[in-house]
Amino acid sequence: MSKRSHVVYSYLKYVACFYCGLLVCQLASAVERITIAVGEWPPYISDKMKYQGVVGRVIRDAFAIEGVQVQYRFYPWSRALEMTKKGAFHGSAPWYITEDRKQHFLYSNDFVCRITAVFFHLKSVDFDWKNYKELGRSYKIGATIGYLYSEEFQQMVKNKVINVEWVATDELNFKKLLKHRIDIFPNDAIAGYAQLYKFFPEQEAALVTNHPRTLKDDPAYLMISKGFPNSTQLKERFDRGLSKLKRSGQFDEYFNELLEGKYVEIGEDD
Repeated sequence: MSKRSHVVYSYLKYVACFYCGLLVCQLASAVERITIAVGEWPPYISDKMKYQGVVGRVIRDAFAIEGVQVQYRFYPWSRALEMTKKGAFHGSAPWYITEDRKQHFLYSNDFVCRITAVFFHLKSVDFDWKNYKELGRSYKIGATIGYLYSEEFQQMVKNKVINVEWVATDELNFKKLLKHRIDIFPNDAIAGYAQLYKFFPEQEAALVTNHPRTLKDDPAYLMISKGFPNSTQLKERFDRGLSKLKRSGQFDEYFNELLEGKYVEIGEDD
């Protein structure tokens, strides 16, 4: 190879390497990073659980399919909702659809989980109910600030038909239930038992049961804050990713694994 040819070859090699490096940088920067505000609600979402819970896994993987990287920030639920509404975070989940929230958020087209709310009570308490009016003012009901149990429940609270005491966390409500300071406490069936056996000794958790009648059995969604300029595009990307995740069968598999007890606390299992 002549000296001139060697110089040309070296130059072309340099140019090729430069553009390859530039392409790699562009592809890396194409991965968008977003932050979602949530609260502790095992096994659906928890910073202490494998995959950060089943809903945490669903949202992360659905976004990842569309080239979006998710980071979760954990707060009390009411604060997570308020901060996301103000645009401090891109989104929050899982939430029911309400007309009030529609003013501030875009909802995903499809649900990220279904929430089945039931009344928890002590096994020693002979509790039965058919409607809210039947509960009247006879029962002390515990509730967690920031939760929407059902439209009818909220209306009964507003009209003072039922006697409700609000606290900051589900754990506090279960503590009050075990100490007979409240009579009943509404919570998701799966999350409720997960919390009982997480926060309390087994012999205490075993004192609690739930009434089979449901308050609500509805889908819950990812909400995207309208406070971001690209909120519509971000929602559309999530919708595409979630649709692919469901069509592949992975979504159902994640929830089957939940029922099999595979979403353990970090440190309990690898």
